[in-house]
Amino acid sequence: MDNSQALSSRTSTTMTLGRPRKLGIARPYHMLAQVFQIIWLAVICYNEYGTFRNHVSHCPWPDHSLLLSTGTSSEDSPRPTHVLVLADPQVLDANSYPGRHPLLVWITRKTVDMNLRKSWRAALNLKPDAVVFLGDMMDNGRAAMSDEEYEDYYQHFRRIFRPASEDPLLTFYIPGNHDIGLGRSARFSEEALERYTSHFGPLNQLVDIGGHTLVMINAPGLVQEETLRADDGLERDQWALAHPTGTIAFVELLRSRRLHNPAVLFTHIPLSRPEGASCGPLRERGTIREGRGFGYENTLAPHTSQFLLQTIRPALVFSGDDHDYCEYAHPYPTSPSHDPMLSDSPPGNVIEVTVKSFSIVMGIRQPGFQLLSLSPLSAFSPPLPTLATTPCALPATLRTYLFLYAPLAAFTLLALLFASAHRIRTRRRWEAWAPLPRWCERLAVARGWSSNVSLCGRRVRVVWPIPNVLSQGEEGKISTGRTRAVGFWEGWARDVARVAWLPTLVFGGIAWWTA
Repeated sequence: MDNSQALSSRTSTTMTLGRPRKLGIARPYHMLAQVFQIIWLAVICYNEYGTFRNHVSHCPWPDHSLLLSTGTSSEDSPRPTHVLVLADPQVLDANSYPGRHPLLVWITRKTVDMNLRKSWRAALNLKPDAVVFLGDMMDNGRAAMSDEEYEDYYQHFRRIFRPASEDPLLTFYIPGNHDIGLGRSARFSEEALERYTSHFGPLNQLVDIGGHTLVMINAPGLVQEETLRADDGLERDQWALAHPTGTIAFVELLRSRRLHNPAVLFTHIPLSRPEGASCGPLRERGTIREGRGFGYENTLAPHTSQFLLQTIRPALVFSGDDHDYCEYAHPYPTSPSHDPMLSDSPPGNVIEVTVKSFSIVMGIRQPGFQLLSLSPLSAFSPPLPTLATTPCALPATLRTYLFLYAPLAAFTLLALLFASAHRIRTRRRWEAWAPLPRWCERLAVARGWSSNVSLCGRRVRVVWPIPNVLSQGEEGKISTGRTRAVGFWEGWARDVARVAWLPTLVFGGIAWWTA
């Protein structure tokens, strides 16, 4: 190498020209969308699935109350019979909200049905031995409709409350005013009673289970019978002889038939109580008050309630219809001497539990159900209690939709809106002229994408930008051609889609799995 070549070599340099490319965080707005997506996934997975199991897991059967009262261990005592008590699911149909837009009715029905299925599946995880529905199974079961419409309605109810396995689950129903009607109206079907009995079973029935007798009565029918009996001026025994298939005759029969087991009374309509009587701390608001209106009656009449208590002498009473929880101790007309009582029931009193509605659209914050444990009378010596009950609260799903989903959705949309505006305003701040990496320089030299020029007496090798290989696209994406800047609304819509697609898919998957 001569001196000129050495000088030329010492004065030679390489200049690599590069395209504008983003420095720092390559895709900050896409990362924001991913954060919101993760938040929504966690919120939906818990509130659409996990919260139901979590609530029910805190609802053990009240067997421990029986064991504590007897001082025995679970190994020494027979396993109690477990009965799940549900009230007022009121499965909706297309006519449930006559003044509402059909689309809103459809959305409401789908939402309520989905919630009923989830609650039912969660309740079945407790593995009950039997289930008792306290009436109002269907919101418009009493309405005038064709036989085909009623059959479709009933099958829809059955699909929601289907057993978890092929093994049959003992299920009993008592009629509510939404099932068979109360009073006369052109809106009520004349075939309501016949349809009920052919699909749900007898209006009144006795069931022996777990060493106890479950007395299930037709409370709406009893109200109508009492009104007609009073109009005719007949005593109950006279009315029973004239109407042997009615509820009064059914109850009068129990007067002559001595029950060998403790009785549990199930009535859709609560028993009478003093005006303003407290329902206990578990009630959400107010109390049960006397009142009646079109197709309903809040409580049975005082003389009707006394008739039931005197004749049946139940150890415990369950009622529905009110939709909120209530616990009230009724005094017996005369103190019983042989019936086992609940451990927390004062002597001479019988506790009535009004069970919460199982539905989220019945005007309460949290729906719920009741757990009943029954032990055989022979297992313990009277007067120790042989039954125990406890309520179980379900998730406040409606509040979740209104006070979690809606605010979170609004916050997500606004945050992505501001992010899209910020992206447009600061787009150029993310660009800078920077040299290409060394491997690009070597690739350019190898492929002839460079040339030697003389600049101010110095040899300079210019490496031209590699065409269509490292062109930076929107938010750092690699592009193979000319890129187009994304506008404000398009960028916002893309971010919303990035956030929503996976949570929506998970939400739909959970809904499909519980269907």
